[in-house]
Amino acid sequence: MEKTNNKPKVIMSTVAVAFIALLIGLAFLPAVRQNATSASAYAERDGEAMRVLGCCGAYAATHDFQTTLDGKIKARVFGIPHTLTVRGGRTVNGDEFCDVQESVSALVKKGLKRQCLDGKYSAVFGEYKNKSFAYGEPTSTTRDGYIAAYGKPSVGICKYELENSVISATCAGDGVYVFKLDPRRATAYSRNEIKTVLDCSDPEYESVELTVVSDGERATKITVCEKFRVDRFGGTHCAFTYSEVFSYAQV
Repeated sequence: MEKTNNKPKVIMSTVAVAFIALLIGLAFLPAVRQNATSASAYAERDGEAMRVLGCCGAYAATHDFQTTLDGKIKARVFGIPHTLTVRGGRTVNGDEFCDVQESVSALVKKGLKRQCLDGKYSAVFGEYKNKSFAYGEPTSTTRDGYIAAYGKPSVGICKYELENSVISATCAGDGVYVFKLDPRRATAYSRNEIKTVLDCSDPEYESVELTVVSDGERATKITVCEKFRVDRFGGTHCAFTYSEVFSYAQV
């Protein structure tokens, strides 16, 4: 009897598994052109916008708050476009926090829960069961271990390093401010999450932009648009756009 050659099938199966693995990684993120970082670029900063950004950061640092997150990750792998819907949110009480991101698409349904309680850091991946996510026992780590894996704890208004990272700051309307960040400086720690989840080398961030809606003292909504490239499958471009709506504890 003539033998059947199964090699092509094996190769295609391997590629399919690798493709899905990359999409699972993208489910937890939670980054086209390179931004200018010259001295003149940093001069494009509206004073009122910078004042409001500072006030929003200071208010979040001294008040407990919760957020709800809603967004999408768009990626192109092997020329094939794919979109992940991302939902979740944060609960922040001083240095303690719980940060959840849950992503759903036709191919991927995964969750990631990270937290710090009583000074103990942990993370756990969730499985999609009966139209909701179930989380098992978390893996504990030190603060340094957490930062190395996921970046700094998410207890501020955003995951980026804002000090010395704002390239431009403009007022886009009543209580609306747009900030373009230096992609290298702003993601000095947050890029660790991508390296961990995707098991890739250092990602190449192309742009990071924040749109802050504020009442003049605190952020009520922040929309993030980040674009980056990872060196998987010859180079994969990703765009993550999401909004966080803030609510603060009554004082």
